[in-house]
Amino acid sequence: MERHNQTRMQKRPYSREERFHAMEKELLKPLKPEPYEMRLYADLKVQANCHVELRQDKVTHFYSVPYIHVGKQARVVFTRSWVKVYVEQKLVASHIRSHTYGYTTVREHLASSCRVIMERSAAYYVEKAKDISPDCHEYVKRIFDPKRTAQPEEVYYKLCNSIVSLRRKYDLATFDLTCRQCMEYGIYSYSKFEAILRRNGMNASADETVIFHAPTPSNHGNMRGKDYFTGNDINQQQ
Repeated sequence: MERHNQTRMQKRPYSREERFHAMEKELLKPLKPEPYEMRLYADLKVQANCHVELRQDKVTHFYSVPYIHVGKQARVVFTRSWVKVYVEQKLVASHIRSHTYGYTTVREHLASSCRVIMERSAAYYVEKAKDISPDCHEYVKRIFDPKRTAQPEEVYYKLCNSIVSLRRKYDLATFDLTCRQCMEYGIYSYSKFEAILRRNGMNASADETVIFHAPTPSNHGNMRGKDYFTGNDINQQQ
């Protein structure tokens, strides 16, 4: 390679090496001290919880965005080291990249309602379930049980919020039955929990005994009493 670069070109009075030293070398700039990182791009919607959900390399992580951008489309530019969020071509959030499941949150990005949810914990939901019923309490404890799952507890916040909300729509007996069934079959999904609860609610309605009281006419000219069939009424008419 060195010999090739030092050989005069056929139609030029200089070699490649001579051209480099005479014209190109002084234009070179030093390389950046940090290694180059490939940039990747994703178009994501800012969710109601003031985060964008970035999925890459089989890992899902949430990064906060100022709450005024909720519902807007965002361009997320990220490398293995950092994540930057642009809305309407303006940089609105910058984070250090995380390669595990969870949330990276700047408190100032959140609306007051989001802050309340993000500051909750498994203990909060377990205590909340205790006020509903013993079955609900046991079910929520199993949701967060580290022996059952290795997922971070934040994964199940939405499920627990939904369970508390569904309790207001169904009677306690039906709700408790659903909790027991989900514990028995190891079901910890909102969609499946809701489907089982809805089915149990329909079955409970179908099992209710329907009593229909037909109106009984009185003093009607065409009515026949018991005396008619014993013959007493006929004898009296004769």
